[in-house]
Amino acid sequence: MLVIMGHTNFAAPPQVKREAYASLSALAASDELKIEAEPIELERVGEAWRRLAAGAHRKIVLVPPGR
Repeated sequence: MLVIMGHTNFAAPPQVKREAYASLSALAASDELKIEAEPIELERVGEAWRRLAAGAHRKIVLVPPGR
């Protein structure tokens, strides 16, 4: 069984999207935008999937070996 969940902001009014983008851009420019990410080598993709299914508390980023 497969469940695919997605997100879109196409229905948001243009002004809301502009304000959100401006806010995120300002945070990124001031180095205040922080995203917790954990690199995992591509060979460990099975582990990454298991951790996501268990509710990982960080973004998991698959990277090439040796990175």
